[in-house]
Amino acid sequence: MTTPFLEAKQIGVWYRSGSQVVNALRSVNLTINEGDFVCLVGPSGCGKTTLLHLIAGFLQPSKGDVLLKGRRIGGPGSDRAVVMQHPTLMPWMTVYQNVEIGPRTRGVSVPERRETVEHYLKLVGLSEFAQRHPYELSGGMQQRVAVARALANDSQVVLMDEPFGALDALTRETMQLELLRIWSLTGKTIIFVTHDVEEAVACGTRVIVMTPRPGRIVMDRPVEFSRSLLTDKRSMTSLRAVKSTSAFVAVREELMGSILGSADPPSPLASGVH
Repeated sequence: MTTPFLEAKQIGVWYRSGSQVVNALRSVNLTINEGDFVCLVGPSGCGKTTLLHLIAGFLQPSKGDVLLKGRRIGGPGSDRAVVMQHPTLMPWMTVYQNVEIGPRTRGVSVPERRETVEHYLKLVGLSEFAQRHPYELSGGMQQRVAVARALANDSQVVLMDEPFGALDALTRETMQLELLRIWSLTGKTIIFVTHDVEEAVACGTRVIVMTPRPGRIVMDRPVEFSRSLLTDKRSMTSLRAVKSTSAFVAVREELMGSILGSADPPSPLASGVH
């Protein structure tokens, strides 16, 4: 049998809050194929970010294992990169230097890392801003730098925690298209946390719906709109046209129904573990 690319097996996460035990995740099983664009959605507090942090290696499960290519994830590693909601760029560094951090830390030679940085800055459309500092850029441009930095580290998996949540609506749609373009060109595996179901349906190849705490997976829905957008001109017009189709609206409503159907949570503090 082929070893799954990325796998979460019987994951449970719990922690103490005073005298109570809080169940954050319970019996989470998930297999992700290489090259997938997986979106995690669900009510606030359902464990989306917790699951992302387990894959990143920032947290360890109380029960179960997270495996990448059959190897247990025991901590952060260069094979996984994280892009947060607010770009965590080094303000004293130029755009070029921020993107160069990963290759430089790994000891990549100067000529090779110059080629890498220039390649990814071109990919995100920021070549002419290489010597600018983050404070000189718009929010959307800063997020592009964060994406370029993640890609320049040559990570196998890019983990994104509501990366466009702080952007205005127009910039957000622009970044959705930009990310789809980058994903299609690089073939990276992307795991994307969002509260926006419409964003998940437009960008993902799969949408995972999670319940309120303790978080469990209640739906794993394949979606195809991202691929159809990539065969188009990838313009804002095509994105909005796709979002207005009856097929898109039907999938969005199906997912919303799944979220709302699970949105009557138990007490946030649940004693005992399962």
